[in-house]
Amino acid sequence: LDFYMACYYNPSSRAASPHHIHGAEERFAPEDRAERVALIQTLSRPAIHYKVLAAGRLSAAEGLADAARNMRPGDAVCVGVHTGDNADMLREDLEIAMAEWVPA
Repeated sequence: LDFYMACYYNPSSRAASPHHIHGAEERFAPEDRAERVALIQTLSRPAIHYKVLAAGRLSAAEGLADAARNMRPGDAVCVGVHTGDNADMLREDLEIAMAEWVPA
């Protein structure tokens, strides 16, 4: 095992089916995030943190700052971008991430 994929949330139940069900209501509960962040700290390998913006429910500033606080050496973050809402979203998110991760 080289790394873990660690989703910050449990957006939909997979109890009945392991597949994503299109149109199903997704849930992004803060307690799921706190539980996952605590679990990540115990992992023996690096983790790729994803869904850190709760599918757009958190601002990039809030979600990326929280991810930066919870990342360990060797961890990475995966962030989805939908530029249909904002053509400059990728640039703006990168600026936020750099402000959180790169010392001034």
